[in-house]
Amino acid sequence: VKYHKNKILTICQEKYIKALLLQYKEHLGNLSPSSQIPICPKVSLSKKDCPVIGSEEWKQQQSYPFRELIGALMYLAHATRPDIAHTVGELSRYVSNPGKVHWNVLLRLCKYLAHTCAHGLYFDGNADEGDQVYGYSDASYGSDVDSRNSKSAYVIRVWGGTVSWKSKLQN
Repeated sequence: VKYHKNKILTICQEKYIKALLLQYKEHLGNLSPSSQIPICPKVSLSKKDCPVIGSEEWKQQQSYPFRELIGALMYLAHATRPDIAHTVGELSRYVSNPGKVHWNVLLRLCKYLAHTCAHGLYFDGNADEGDQVYGYSDASYGSDVDSRNSKSAYVIRVWGGTVSWKSKLQN
């Protein structure tokens, strides 16, 4: 947490991100070049990308710390990084049997984090919106590839900063 002049507050977890990426450096490799966004808009994750249990791909994927990284990134997404919440949520659906596609999306997300580790929540006490609370929501109809369920999301903002966010697959 950093308090700045003129009623500005920033909350970021730069040390946490750097420590996390360092801990898994052996598996993540070189995190260059950077990624400008957490997930490519054209990527559509699916159960079809999961390997057959017992196959060579499955055995290889079991050696990667997919589940551990997703758990650590969930904490980050819920605490100070709403920009990665959607990607982490999508990847978390495949922790029991991640495929190569899922691992590559996770690598892209780690590259994005490596180059945006100082990003976080930003609140400006002088923002034009003042103490007004703003809410935004969106939904997609039948966009889940596997279940054809819809997705919905919302963001709540005050003082120019995000205070609550959620993305959910509908039942």
